[in-house]
Amino acid sequence: MQSRERIRHRIIDLLHRELFGGEMQVIQIAVFAFALLLGCGEASLPSETDGTSEWDDHQTYERILTEAVELATLSTFISGGQLVYYSPNEKNPRTGFLFTGWAKETYDNGQASLLNQFKDGTLNGLCTEWYQNGHKETQNQIKEGRKEGLCTSWYTNGQKRSQANFKGGKKDGLSTDWYESGRKRSEENFKSDKLMSAVAWKPNGQKCPVTNVKDGNGIKVDAYYEDGTEVIRSTYKDGSRIGDSVPPP
Repeated sequence: MQSRERIRHRIIDLLHRELFGGEMQVIQIAVFAFALLLGCGEASLPSETDGTSEWDDHQTYERILTEAVELATLSTFISGGQLVYYSPNEKNPRTGFLFTGWAKETYDNGQASLLNQFKDGTLNGLCTEWYQNGHKETQNQIKEGRKEGLCTSWYTNGQKRSQANFKGGKKDGLSTDWYESGRKRSEENFKSDKLMSAVAWKPNGQKCPVTNVKDGNGIKVDAYYEDGTEVIRSTYKDGSRIGDSVPPP
């Protein structure tokens, strides 16, 4: 019986033969590959609640940063419209193993700029980016290549910028945005990527008198200048954006 390593190696070889002129259908092979590799070991995943994680535990951060491979050393191919990552064979780069584990990008000082978790070649787990000053920029939970659960972003000063709930790669539930000052910018509720309701605030904290989206219908001011004048507003119908306009003078 062939080992899993040999099978993985063979799968990547078959996939690339198809991509470069083979006879088998790539989607069929990809389905076979992922089914066959189901259940392979996973790297440990820091827990995440309300935008914080065990990245804040220095020992966990250092351990995973050390064991992570450089993202640039992985090769990719497209299967079913999705980017798949694998560790290439040195002698034959068109073959290799579907990647499971942590991949990183770093700044010149060795500090992480990105740490992503993969399973069987697909983003799956915690994906985090950092600014050069060490503050987190984004932190997303990913399931089979799609955002799932709480996803958060920050400004360079460490102030939270946005926080949204996702289901199957689509916004679903509460989504909140803040100004860099820390004042709340908007609160929106989504259902499968459709905007159902919205409330917005000006940079000075005053509630926006124009934004009135309810049950998926209405107007939303998308942005304000620092002096409180509108930049642009959008119109929604049944949860979908159907147009935008510059506010009247």
